[in-house]
Amino acid sequence: MLNYKVLAATAVGMLAFSGCASIGSQTPSVQEGTVVAGCRVEPNSNCRGANLAGADLHAANLSGADLQGANLEGTNLDGANLTNANLNGAKVWYTNLQGADLTGATTVRAEFANANLINATCPDGSKARNSLCPNT
Repeated sequence: MLNYKVLAATAVGMLAFSGCASIGSQTPSVQEGTVVAGCRVEPNSNCRGANLAGADLHAANLSGADLQGANLEGTNLDGANLTNANLNGAKVWYTNLQGADLTGATTVRAEFANANLINATCPDGSKARNSLCPNT
């Protein structure tokens, strides 16, 4: 009986870690210049109103990008560079922004609902606390 418990625990452990290779990885999930839902993933791109819900864009460089009104619900932006990006009116629900840099980003009327901002740099340059940025 003990062998079955060890086997079951090993299988559960393997399942828990499968699919997690990209979490915390700083290798971008998409190459710069790749188009995702009409948005070219590169600095200063025009992604206004883009539907990027659920996209894996971890470690992407979207500095200076125009993401006004974009749907970022459930998007993985772990470690992404969003410095000076326009996030005005963006839907940022359940978005993973862990370790992302939002320094200088504009966030007027952006909806940050249940977003993960752990270790993120806030628009004002401060570090997020308890997954919250002041004035965001």
